[in-house]
Amino acid sequence: MEATIKVVLLGDSSVGKTSIVTRLKSGKFPEKHAATIGAAFVTKTIEVSTSDTSMEKRIHMEIWDTAGQERYKSLVPMYYRDANIALLVFELNNAASLQCALTWFQDLQDRAQETQVILVGNKQDLVSEEQSSKVEIPVELQGVPYVPVSAKTGYNFDALNEIIISLVPGDQFKTSKDNEQGNKVELNNKSSRSGCIC
Repeated sequence: MEATIKVVLLGDSSVGKTSIVTRLKSGKFPEKHAATIGAAFVTKTIEVSTSDTSMEKRIHMEIWDTAGQERYKSLVPMYYRDANIALLVFELNNAASLQCALTWFQDLQDRAQETQVILVGNKQDLVSEEQSSKVEIPVELQGVPYVPVSAKTGYNFDALNEIIISLVPGDQFKTSKDNEQGNKVELNNKSSRSGCIC
């Protein structure tokens, strides 16, 4: 059985969204990369372990990495439209970036209430575990799944994947036959629109 979900990363510039996407996609850390313009898109498939081997599950993630620069902010909502999950990314060593994540959360509440949210504190490698554990999560974000990670070292990415998997509802999974029918509809819809990311 398979499920396809849309995951979007939101957050301030330079908090490490692109590095997180690369780590999710390939398990590697990009030593150099350019700032994202508009948005970038990658796919990743996760194999879900189940006790019933005859019911193997796969999750196909369509991951959207959005630009954090202020001049692109007005474009971002069109990328998180219809997103199943939003990763709100901030730097563990930068309190101001957490406030930016809160702003995106409030925007999601206004525009995309159905989107599940995960708060991701990046750059764990730059702070102590004590500092990480003492992050003051804003009241509005309390109750939202939170995971500190390091895109550089790969710290806690297994936990992040597990949280993503846990937020995919069971009714999202379809058999191959269902997916074939869905793909036909999707292809028909795609043929009627065009455009570019930027």
